[in-house]
Amino acid sequence: RMKLTFLRAAPALVAAVLIAGCNGDDLGLSGKAAMGAPVAGGNVSVSCAAGAPATATTASDGSWHVDKIPQVFPCVVTVTGGSLGSATLYGYATGQTNIDVTPLTTLIGAYAIYAADGDPLTTALLDAANGKVRGILVDAGFTNIPENLLTSNFNAVNGDHYDDLIEALLLSFTQQGTTLSQVIGEITEGGSPASAAFIPPHGAFDSIPATLSSTVPSY
Repeated sequence: RMKLTFLRAAPALVAAVLIAGCNGDDLGLSGKAAMGAPVAGGNVSVSCAAGAPATATTASDGSWHVDKIPQVFPCVVTVTGGSLGSATLYGYATGQTNIDVTPLTTLIGAYAIYAADGDPLTTALLDAANGKVRGILVDAGFTNIPENLLTSNFNAVNGDHYDDLIEALLLSFTQQGTTLSQVIGEITEGGSPASAAFIPPHGAFDSIPATLSSTVPSY
C-alpha cells in the first residue's frame, strides 16, 4: 500500500490524489470553512478534475464562493491561512451543492484517499468515506450527526449541531492527547487512527463553549 508519509506533518490531500470526474457546466461553487469558529480571511483553492484552480477568500463567517469553474466532479477545496493559522482543511464537492470545509470533511478525505490506494479519487469513494466517518462517530457515542458531513448547510456558531460536533471532535482529540493532523496521517497510512481518538469528550456535549476553538491547541 502506498504510504503518504508527508501527511503526518502537513496533510496535503490535494497533491496526493489524481481526481477522476464527470463533466459538468462552468458554474460557481460555495461553502463554509470552520474549525469550530469560522475561518475568517482564509485562502480558498478549488481544484476540479479539469481546468485551472479557482481561488477565493473566506468571509468573517467562514463563507466563500468561486465563479465559473469547470465542474468536473469531484472537486477538492483547500483552505489555509487567515484565522486558521498553520492548519489546513479540505472539503470535497461531489455535485452542485453546499461544500463544507471542516475537520470532519478532512477526515472523510483521508479515509477516501486510503481506500483509493493510489488510484483516482471518485465520488463513490467519498460517499463511502462519509458513511464510514459517520458510522465511527455514531458507534463512539457522538450525537446530532448529519447524514452527509460533506454538504451540511451549517453556521459556525455555538448551538449549531454540526458546529458543536466539530468542537466536540477537536476536544476529544485534545483529551486523547492527539491532533487532527496526527489522526489524518495515521488514517492515510494505515486506514485508522493508531490511538482511540474518536471518544466523546468528558462533560456535557451541549455545553461546549463557543470560545473552545480559540483555546485548544493548534491542529
